[in-house]
Amino acid sequence: MNRKLKRILAIVLSFAMLISSLVIAAAEESRAGKFNKNFTITGDGATDIVAVARAQNGKTGSELNYGTHRYIWCADFVSDCARLAGVEDVVPFTGGVADLKNKILNAGGAMVTNQSDVKPGDIILYYCIYDGYVHTGLVTDTSNGITTTEGNFNDAVATVTASNRNYFYHGDKKLGTDHHVNTGDISYSFVRPAYKTAPTHIHAYGARNIAPTCTTDGYTLFYCRCGEEFTGNETEAFGHDHYLSDIIPATCIDNGQKIYTCRRCGNKKSEPISAKEHSAPVWVINKLPTCTEAGEKVGYCTKCGVIIAREDIDKTNHQNKAWKVDYEPTIDAAGKKSLYCTDCGYVLETEDITLHTHQFGYQEVIKEPTCTECGEKGTYCKLCGAVYITEPISANGHTSDSKSVWVTTTAPTCKESGVQTCYCTDCGVKTNIRNVDALNHDEGVWCVTTSPTCTESGQARCICTTCAEVIGTKELAPLNHDDGIWVVSVPATCTESGEKTRVCTRCNSELNKMTVEPLDHDEGVWTVRKAATCIDEGEKVCNCTRCGLCIDSQVISRSAHDKGVWKIDHEATADVQGHMSLYCSVCNEVLDGKDFAMHEHKEGFRKTLVAPSCVQQGEGGVFCEVCGCVYETYSIDVLEHSYTSWYTNNNATHSKSCIKCHNVQIQNCIFEQTVVKPTCTTGGYTIYMCRVCRFSYCDDFTRPLNHVFSEWKDVGDGATHMRKCSCCEETQYANHQWSEFEFDNNSSFFKNGTKSRFCADCGCVETTEAEHTATIRRMFYYPYLFIRNILVKLRTVISLDWLFPWLTRFIEI
Repeated sequence: MNRKLKRILAIVLSFAMLISSLVIAAAEESRAGKFNKNFTITGDGATDIVAVARAQNGKTGSELNYGTHRYIWCADFVSDCARLAGVEDVVPFTGGVADLKNKILNAGGAMVTNQSDVKPGDIILYYCIYDGYVHTGLVTDTSNGITTTEGNFNDAVATVTASNRNYFYHGDKKLGTDHHVNTGDISYSFVRPAYKTAPTHIHAYGARNIAPTCTTDGYTLFYCRCGEEFTGNETEAFGHDHYLSDIIPATCIDNGQKIYTCRRCGNKKSEPISAKEHSAPVWVINKLPTCTEAGEKVGYCTKCGVIIAREDIDKTNHQNKAWKVDYEPTIDAAGKKSLYCTDCGYVLETEDITLHTHQFGYQEVIKEPTCTECGEKGTYCKLCGAVYITEPISANGHTSDSKSVWVTTTAPTCKESGVQTCYCTDCGVKTNIRNVDALNHDEGVWCVTTSPTCTESGQARCICTTCAEVIGTKELAPLNHDDGIWVVSVPATCTESGEKTRVCTRCNSELNKMTVEPLDHDEGVWTVRKAATCIDEGEKVCNCTRCGLCIDSQVISRSAHDKGVWKIDHEATADVQGHMSLYCSVCNEVLDGKDFAMHEHKEGFRKTLVAPSCVQQGEGGVFCEVCGCVYETYSIDVLEHSYTSWYTNNNATHSKSCIKCHNVQIQNCIFEQTVVKPTCTTGGYTIYMCRVCRFSYCDDFTRPLNHVFSEWKDVGDGATHMRKCSCCEETQYANHQWSEFEFDNNSSFFKNGTKSRFCADCGCVETTEAEHTATIRRMFYYPYLFIRNILVKLRTVISLDWLFPWLTRFIEI
């Protein structure tokens, strides 16, 4: 064959292989599109392939695009489930059952030698003594026997249990060949792919402070990126901080109010101001009484001018009476007199008057004068008793302003004058009006209208307690930010930096930020990812206990086949010899085989076949003394973990590992609180220490209390004074701050005076002699001393007081 022909054949062959791969890929893609997608991928290989298989339960071969032929798509179904679960690296795609087993073993899988160790995710392999491996499926449950999900079971995906697994034992069923199988011709084994498990998530908590409010408690929220969170460091609610913000003054009638507003949240509450009591009433006659009708007087409050009482004045009932001559008698007719009420003029009685001449009897007031009306005085006849002469009496006039009653009819306010009205005390008539000066605003009460914040000024206003008018305002300086505490906003991980923020405890404003260096990977724990077998090398990896990332790996050398264990493949019968094989206990490969005749097994010795671990039972075998094979197995209890002591992860967790199997346990720290109270010079804080691993940190910082000093007091040494702090007893000393000397004005011409100075801080006074400095004084002073000394000596020898009375005074000058 020439070179050109070979090249053409190579091209054709390559094209054919490409077409076939595309056809296979298209077929696989079309089958994957027919699968149900109601499953969740978690990253755990065994869990995910079981979820994919269960979701297809009941699907027929035609619905999954496998066709309608029986016994040909069970391995395809397992392979497609693995591809959808993302574990095709450990369960490679194939359409043959035997090939599926070999590919799984080559990808790191292992045979499951003990049926009690079967787990969900393992693959069941059916073996026929005539045709080899004929069927396969996925183990999906082991809680009540072994339950599998198998494709091509009666041309559908079905759930197979121990009871319906005898499907293969029926003698009239074919398994892909013309053989009719009988009970005992089918056996099954299990292979476990080297699934990868999702790395164990280790919580890395950040912290966010939720500040307390007036009514709700504060707390610290610890949160992980996975959504796990819990709270701690609870702080009590502040409670309202009310200040006096407004005043509604009380009157004599209505209650007033003091309105208080919370500086933090604006909550308002009010406190009643009791209404003022009316003053004692000032009575004013509103209506004068008459002989037939009662009068009325009213009482006014002198504060507000309101009528607060009323009383009736009894009617007079014709108290003042007098006889008057209506007409005089004549020669022909008698006269007439009448008894009149002098108050209202009503005629009470009449009498005739015989002819006579009136004679002077007595004079009497007939009608009393009032403030505005004149009175009347009459002369009575002593014969008939009638008034025959009347004289007017001048009106009294209203009472003077000083004796009258002044009533406040319009109460004065702080800015406007009031009005007082003068009433006559006799008749109640308004006689005068005068203005009352405005009260002027009182000193008032300062109320905060806008509370100052850390950055903005506040405002206060002075409210008059009489009229509630604003009479002054002033600005309140900003409070400035509090030092604050550091809060972790982004927790640091092993590889990425974190961030913590300084927050003002008053307004929660962000003051500054600081980067938290990465924690770096922890030393980690070595675990076996892939066990070494007689065929393949193994691998062990070191995972960071903090983030679960693989930070190192080592190869585990391939192990040699062990001496193996003889196991019976099938017992001998009367016609057929039995067969037993020597299996490697590691990889289950057949190392040797031999036939044996029928005999009764006899216990020879016991030996451990599979060593137990901390989490898995081991297996022991009973060996036959005659043929040397294992004819019975038994379980060996699991070992107990041997954990190390707890060690700190520095992220609010601690962990320990088993020295046998490297199992790692991680727990959240259990913190105990120790409160360090603040002093005058140092701030307070809370120490949080885990009672298990002793990891600790500080939080809840408070500011120093600052000294509370007493007043300065003089020490008594003439130079210093001191004061003490009432909290910590710290003592401070300082020199006197003396003022200038001032003369005390107690000197005379011949005598020095004193001068004094005082300390402005403690009030200590120092007094010293103030010498004269005038020249004329020095000229006379020394002669004065000379003469004074002579006179003192003379007085000692002889008494000169009677001769010179001024001598004593001169000496004392």
